[in-house]
Amino acid sequence: MNTRYIGKTYKNCDPSSAQQGALTAATNLQTTLSNSYKQTFGQESAMYNSLSAKLNTIASNTHGLDPATLARLNSSTLARSAASENAAQAAVNAKGATTSATPGVENGVTAQTRGQVISNLETAKNTELGNTAIQDAELGVQERDKALGEEANLGSVYSASTGIAGEDAKAVGEQSAQANANEAQSSSWMGLVGGIADAAAGGLTKSLTSGMFPGSGSTSSGGGIAGAGSTGPALGEMQPSTYGGPSWDNEGN
Repeated sequence: MNTRYIGKTYKNCDPSSAQQGALTAATNLQTTLSNSYKQTFGQESAMYNSLSAKLNTIASNTHGLDPATLARLNSSTLARSAASENAAQAAVNAKGATTSATPGVENGVTAQTRGQVISNLETAKNTELGNTAIQDAELGVQERDKALGEEANLGSVYSASTGIAGEDAKAVGEQSAQANANEAQSSSWMGLVGGIADAAAGGLTKSLTSGMFPGSGSTSSGGGIAGAGSTGPALGEMQPSTYGGPSWDNEGN
């Protein structure tokens, strides 16, 4: 019967349950953060678009007062002016009646007084309307500047998703590191097994050779294990398997 060497046999080792659990936890965390980022970013984008539209409307509007308020203020001015004019006209009429030489005929002094009173009232009305317009415009400028300032800082609405994105990036790194560690564990275990097996096999063959054939080489004759006059594989050259010894197959002759 001849014995033939068939080479090393290595058994790889999967990552431990703790390593697999760590990778699963890292993957789950990264998935959770990714989903949270998408949801938060969507909400922030909706808020951004809504605020931006409102701020743009404010910034482009030249009026600081809303139309209803502006109309109410102007209407109030006109009503007061009309009431004042009516009262002034009545007072002029009463005064003119007492000073007119001819009843029912207005003299020059009365006419001049009436004209002056009406002019003063008209000036007061227009001044008040003008002040309201100025107030409206100035307030519009203030609101525009505030709106532009808010627009400049509008990106801050994304602060939450930005924070999540940073944590997500860290989780991706941890997931990748754990996956690499698991892969390295498999590779290092295979090398460790091969190294242990080689060392063990070397010690075994040395012991066998020195014990069975003291002082002999790798070739035996006469009563040697390979048979008289034959040359077989030397025991010292046998290659180990991962279990500390050589792997052989047997071929019957």
